[in-house]
Amino acid sequence: LNDNHYDRMLANLDYLKVYSQRRYDLQDFRQGVVKTASYALDKRDDMRMRLNVTQSMIDTITSKIGKNRPRPMYLTEGGDYSLRTKAKMMGRMMEGLFLQSKLYDIMPKIFQDSCIFDLGVLKIYQENGKIYVERVFANEILWDMDDALYGEPQSLYQVKKVHKSYLLDRFSGFSSEINNLAGGKQEENPDSELIECVEAWHLPTSPESGDGRHVICIEGVTLLDEEYTRTQFPFLFLKWSDSIVGFGGISLAEQLYPVQKEINSLCIRIQQSMHLLSVPLVFIQAGSKVAPSHQCSGPWFRQGLLGCHRLSLVSCRPCPSPSSVDLLRSRTA
Repeated sequence: LNDNHYDRMLANLDYLKVYSQRRYDLQDFRQGVVKTASYALDKRDDMRMRLNVTQSMIDTITSKIGKNRPRPMYLTEGGDYSLRTKAKMMGRMMEGLFLQSKLYDIMPKIFQDSCIFDLGVLKIYQENGKIYVERVFANEILWDMDDALYGEPQSLYQVKKVHKSYLLDRFSGFSSEINNLAGGKQEENPDSELIECVEAWHLPTSPESGDGRHVICIEGVTLLDEEYTRTQFPFLFLKWSDSIVGFGGISLAEQLYPVQKEINSLCIRIQQSMHLLSVPLVFIQAGSKVAPSHQCSGPWFRQGLLGCHRLSLVSCRPCPSPSSVDLLRSRTA
């Protein structure tokens, strides 16, 4: 599955680089860490966005749509006063549950993820009698491409680096296997105590089939294997635009990528032409014996042009015109 999703993962990181203008490497994410070098400015200055319309549009849309705070409402049909009161209290309970789980703080980030990546993913799960929500990085979610051809996969996998202390607390019966695996990983990366954990779900074929499964495993060890009876995965998927084929969506960054690339290319050409051609040049005849004190210093002064019989001022027009950038920006509005 990792090999089948390799191009998709790289594309997500490319769109993240366009948005944030920071370097991210796929191997760093697979190791569970983001190296400090990822936060350094890219030495190849030509790769940085001169006019980042992708970031501007995503931030604007997120600030406008992400501030909404929808909540479910329970309505009765022909109910009496007692039933209407219960429905009202259930609505308040759901609003309190949203506030307790910090759902309103996480959802704007999920929406932002859907604008950058092919998926914005929110995981909803229960642990110790409480409901939790968690933001999930899109590259952690894997599925079989053939199974998800029509956008409805039967199996889903989450591959995530988990701290060994969490696994020891939840699966205390496998403490020796977890410690042995963590010790082997620390030899490769002494600074990390993270273990790659795979959680998988398979939806039941029918309510009576009993073939749904929920499995949690690490390398060589199955920590949990239980029946899964629900008809949906424990995820909320948000997509900027649905794709024609497959499960992953089409992000806003992907739609803007051709225009953003052309804007960046034009800005580079305009910058180069401004440095070379936009400054007027003054030429004087060779051997004119103009006093050095009368000569100006700077990139616009040139001396030694043969065949020039008088003082000449040459003004060049930069090409391409900066108005072409405004034309491309209007296409993104």
